[in-house]
Amino acid sequence: MENKIKGFFGENRFLSNYYLGKFNYEGNVFDTAEHAFHYMKVSAEKDLPVTDIKSWRYRILHAETPGEAKKLGRRCPMREDWDDKKLEVVKSIVLRKFQQDKKLAGLLKSTGNAYLEETNVWNDKFWGVCNGVGENNLGKILMEVRDII
Repeated sequence: MENKIKGFFGENRFLSNYYLGKFNYEGNVFDTAEHAFHYMKVSAEKDLPVTDIKSWRYRILHAETPGEAKKLGRRCPMREDWDDKKLEVVKSIVLRKFQQDKKLAGLLKSTGNAYLEETNVWNDKFWGVCNGVGENNLGKILMEVRDII
């Protein structure tokens, strides 16, 4: 029977994008992968004043919690190409998170060949699985990153 890790909490919290652990990405130091994800969503389109773009990014970067960063990210002006780029961006964020922290990299490697599933109860069927239904894109990215490191 295949080893499975379902849900990124408790001893597996380090797999969550909400896990507190500073890392460098795109010239900034982020508290969590969740902060970086929502920071990268902010539009840099020419029709937005630079001050607005900088303001949104600053607020997300300095959000006190990953939940606050997520709330801001849901309200920010989003990149037009976000739906096309988000998987690639999240993979690069998650890769950077684990590459820069040897302890985290070791924990990820210690999952061996386990199937990693972002099981949730908040109905996120894109990044995870809720009630047995979902694409589990975060879990897939973590397994790819595990293979890389």
